Amino acid sequence: MNVSLKDYMKAIAPDLRPELVSAETCGEIEKLAQIFPPCYLAAFECFLGADESRVDFQVQLPSHLLNLPESFLQSVLWQGLQDFYREFADPTTSFFIHHTVTALSVEFPLAERPLSNPEPWILLTLNRESVTDAQTLIDIVLKLRNFPVSSKLESNINLCYDALPPEGKIVSLGAMLSPENQALRLGLKDISPQQLLDYLEQIGWQDPSDRLSSLVLTLSEFIDEIGLEIEIGDTVSPRIGIECFFDKQPFSEPQRWEVFLEHLVTQGLCTAARKEALLAWPGFTQKADRPELWPSNLVWGDMFMGSDGFSIFSRTIYEIKIVYHPGKPLSAIAYVVFGHDWFDASASNQQEAQKKN
Repeated sequence: MNVSLKDYMKAIAPDLRPELVSAETCGEIEKLAQIFPPCYLAAFECFLGADESRVDFQVQLPSHLLNLPESFLQSVLWQGLQDFYREFADPTTSFFIHHTVTALSVEFPLAERPLSNPEPWILLTLNRESVTDAQTLIDIVLKLRNFPVSSKLESNINLCYDALPPEGKIVSLGAMLSPENQALRLGLKDISPQQLLDYLEQIGWQDPSDRLSSLVLTLSEFIDEIGLEIEIGDTVSPRIGIECFFDKQPFSEPQRWEVFLEHLVTQGLCTAARKEALLAWPGFTQKADRPELWPSNLVWGDMFMGSDGFSIFSRTIYEIKIVYHPGKPLSAIAYVVFGHDWFDASASNQQEAQKKN
């Protein structure tokens, strides 16, 4: 039974409107997806502006160890990632990595590198309780890259950690494996809009136009949570990401999503067609919806589960990120996610019975 991530992608492809991912781009992503075994989560990073058709692809590797594609492992850099992944997936190999990293993903900027020779960003979701100082971040980077961190980058890591407000957390870390590109992406949460501006000033980020304050305050009126993505190397990059999160998906509170996305349309950050495509994306896909496209391994799984449950693909919007670069136009990116899970019918029946009692 030779099943790949491509088979999972085919099952949800009819729900993915071409306004978000064109048929041509979808075909390119399928070439990449067929190299990977089935994975729990994957995402399309869709640029929403009228003049932007770029789509990047992100795959979250399972927490149980698998071998990365043989075609990739011919590269020394990918071999290093395989070693790190082994430490992440197996606590007996490295308790430190297993304890501090909760998820590992690879992000492919499809417009930048040919698929035959991809050089992805490696994205680590961090255990908030385990990353308690800057040195922990530095140790993770050293483990991931297996080459020294420059003194300026180390200084900036310390600065970015020490400037955090009391509740603020660094929740993710992104890096490329190439020694030529030492930049890191840091994702931060639990920072209020007022703290966010103070934080950026403390780490040396500068905005001569002084437009960020009004942007952050405006966005915070629409959404439930704001996050911050920064990129650091020997310096702090002027390009930052303002991450916009909702607690619920559009089908649970359609009016709030409608108002927010319409705001992006009026600001020229999203087309009306892409707004409608985003609102239509979230939901669930079952075998009954398109049995002819259902992956064969899940067909057998459904048969084994019988009346106790069945397989399902969830479709969600993880976040909308506003990219801010002083002196340049804003842009918006939607993180459109799909993932497989098993629906436990017996647990659902028990919950319904408890409600009636």
